[in-house]
Amino acid sequence: MKRLLIVTADETLWDTLDAAPEALGEFEVQRAFDGGMALELLREASPDLLVCDIRLTDMDGFDFLALLSHDFPTLPMIVMSAVASMLLNVRLENMGSLRVIKKPVNLPRLAQIAGKLLLYAADGRQAHGVSLGAFLHLVDMEVKDCRLRVVDKASGREGSLDLQSSRLFGAACGELTGKPAALELLSWREVGIWFEGSGPKGAASARRAGIDLSELVMEAVRQRNPREPAATPTDAPPSSTRLLRELLELPSVKAALVVARDGFVVESAGTVGAADLDMIGASAAVMLHGVDGIVAALALSTAQGMTMEFDRAVVLCWSVGEALLALVAGDASALDSVRAEARKRLPLLAQCF
Repeated sequence: MKRLLIVTADETLWDTLDAAPEALGEFEVQRAFDGGMALELLREASPDLLVCDIRLTDMDGFDFLALLSHDFPTLPMIVMSAVASMLLNVRLENMGSLRVIKKPVNLPRLAQIAGKLLLYAADGRQAHGVSLGAFLHLVDMEVKDCRLRVVDKASGREGSLDLQSSRLFGAACGELTGKPAALELLSWREVGIWFEGSGPKGAASARRAGIDLSELVMEAVRQRNPREPAATPTDAPPSSTRLLRELLELPSVKAALVVARDGFVVESAGTVGAADLDMIGASAAVMLHGVDGIVAALALSTAQGMTMEFDRAVVLCWSVGEALLALVAGDASALDSVRAEARKRLPLLAQCF
């Protein structure tokens, strides 16, 4: 049985877990109520995975995660945050074995993410817990002002990053400064991160535009990937990109979209003429919220899907994990086969989102 260490002072989560311990499946749960207690358990009990609240009572959650980066560098972990998003998890896919989950936490969803992370760690697809890129995405998510010291474990080289309001205002690495220095730090595969409190403050930093953290990390990923293509095990589940392309090959399907509950198009394949896929995604999410309202008002079970027919197109929607799958078909002539093939892929897409 895999051991799951949960670190939080949130009594609501503990009450939910006490009321439905079976919601986490086969995991053995270890409890810590603050960062200090968690560090003791990490050293004594060696859990297989850590679930940590970004808001701790005895230390800064980022300081705690930084400590883990050099004391427990291979530990898979899930961070609980009130501002987590599905899009962030998509971006974290290739940045180590770290994910985020939105509070209040859905326990079956937590168990699903934990199981997937442990599978990835077991087959070597994700070798370390907190990578620098993942840490910066969390800083961006929480809009955290800080200074970071970063050490490359392979060479011993060091560098620093000054961050404020989700932007980079300074970086140094040897003779490099600014963006080139930051990209060099992000190219290091295994790092130790030291969280050194507040970053730049005052009018001087406010006058500078800075560099968007999310864009910086994604640029580093684009630069690294051509040199280090990731190996995909033959028994790995299909990616969301592959599944959307398969859906695009179904009769009359013109576009396939995965949409977050807030209407943001996370991933898409295909086009619908000059149509704005972002607008289609946002509209589908609004309609899904309306369907959820009908389900609640009539005390029905969860909606199995939604179909909207127009003069020259049909839109089909299903819930997949925490997201929405929308297919845009040119006509209704092959809807039965499209529905059947789409439903076969819904469980696999739900694992991705």
